[in-house]
Amino acid sequence: MYYGDEIDFINDRLGTKTQMNPNINWKIANGLSIDISHLYQQMDVEQGALFTANLSDVRLNWQFSLHSFIRLSSIYTRINRNVAQYLYSAPQSEEAHLGNELLYGYKLNPQSVFYLGYSDSLQANDELSRLTRDEKTYFMKLSYAWLL
Repeated sequence: MYYGDEIDFINDRLGTKTQMNPNINWKIANGLSIDISHLYQQMDVEQGALFTANLSDVRLNWQFSLHSFIRLSSIYTRINRNVAQYLYSAPQSEEAHLGNELLYGYKLNPQSVFYLGYSDSLQANDELSRLTRDEKTYFMKLSYAWLL
């Protein structure tokens, strides 16, 4: 937790920041774990609240064996701004973003790894009233080291 003076760099003035960052790491079973964290930030200036931001991060890891794993990650961000408090710019009053990733990894040896995955991104703002997919990616990576 943090509470104290902070500089509002965008508007060049002093403010007060409140921040909390709880997290949970839970080993559900042998090889299966979940990590959950949340970041809450609020910035207040003399005239009132400037913004409130929430970031939630959930990661589910399943280690099948010493060599192979699968991971599901999801990160959600939501920012609410009081645009009347912004002196030099006009940002979005509400903004949300959701990023997801599914990753499979296989390690042949410590320097040779194969990855296969999928990721997507969704966003919402003043123009988009609900989360809308703006990006989708399938990917593969292979790195191989010749060991002598």
